[in-house]
Amino acid sequence: MTEIFRKPLEEGSAKGLLKVEGGFVRLTERGKLLGNEVFQTFLGVIDPD
Repeated sequence: MTEIFRKPLEEGSAKGLLKVEGGFVRLTERGKLLGNEVFQTFLGVIDPD
């Protein structure tokens, strides 16, 4: 998962929206408030080819 979603995970963590611990990804309190925006960063990441 971290290989495919590396960029959104790094950006979300840097912005304080996500927390990655022990192989799990969680929304921070700030991330919960902006949940839709966080979710959008993961859309379109996988290349269908």
